[in-house]
Amino acid sequence: MPQPVEIADWRRVTGRSESAMGRETLNDRGTEQMADHNAEHHEGEHKHGSMDIRAQEKTFDGFIRLSVWVAGISIAILIFAGLVNG
Repeated sequence: MPQPVEIADWRRVTGRSESAMGRETLNDRGTEQMADHNAEHHEGEHKHGSMDIRAQEKTFDGFIRLSVWVAGISIAILIFAGLVNG
């Protein structure tokens, strides 16, 4: 079974510290960089509480309603089974 190539081995084999796309993949510590936290592009400031969440609230209410029905029916089935077999 082939062994996974470590980043240090990949760097030694290719002689580069860049990926095929030409972006730096290693941070200052020599580990792989996960995200660019210094990105210059921000699509706008987030305003807390400004998002319309009616669809999420409706979905959550439906989920709770379904969960209550399933729990009630399950309890009723268990009680019925206990009375029949009791």
